[in-house]
Amino acid sequence: MVYTSTASPNNYNKSAIIFDFDNTLVKTECIIKITDNKTGRVFDVHSDQYELYENDRSVAIDLRYFEQVSDYKIITDTFSRLVEHHANQIETHILSARHCPNQIYKFCNDNNLHNTKITTLGIKIGDNNGLHKANYIRKLIKQNNYSDIEFYDDRLDCVSEVKNLSNEFENTIIRVYRILDSNIITKF
Repeated sequence: MVYTSTASPNNYNKSAIIFDFDNTLVKTECIIKITDNKTGRVFDVHSDQYELYENDRSVAIDLRYFEQVSDYKIITDTFSRLVEHHANQIETHILSARHCPNQIYKFCNDNNLHNTKITTLGIKIGDNNGLHKANYIRKLIKQNNYSDIEFYDDRLDCVSEVKNLSNEFENTIIRVYRILDSNIITKF
């Protein structure tokens, strides 16, 4: 189904830029505890290694420490784009699969990004896929009649699903960027 806006052309000139948080805006030192269900061995992994275990049923995943962002490194390329768009009063969003927005609010306050809209989807372990973010962005486009969207994420499934929205919204330009190893590597 193709969604065509019925809004008047005067109301259809809105832009938004949407960023994932972890490994897109910041490299976090968030720890995830992994327990091997067979051996009982417990070990720590960093958030950028989470995808390796996300769907592995042979391990138990403890995310209690993940929600704490006490030490992070800003990813310069994407952060500078956020700051630039924020300064130009383009609507900015941070969209995260995290459960709790508190650490993202703290990040925005620490960096004077006070009008940034923050949404945490609270996705259950094992259910994270690109459809969650694509569905949220679909809703944003429909509610706000955006003519222009930029989306940044480190996950291939997320950037692929959001790019697919271009087929649905013929009046909206959707630019999608994948972040890998702290670099903007691909424009889809």
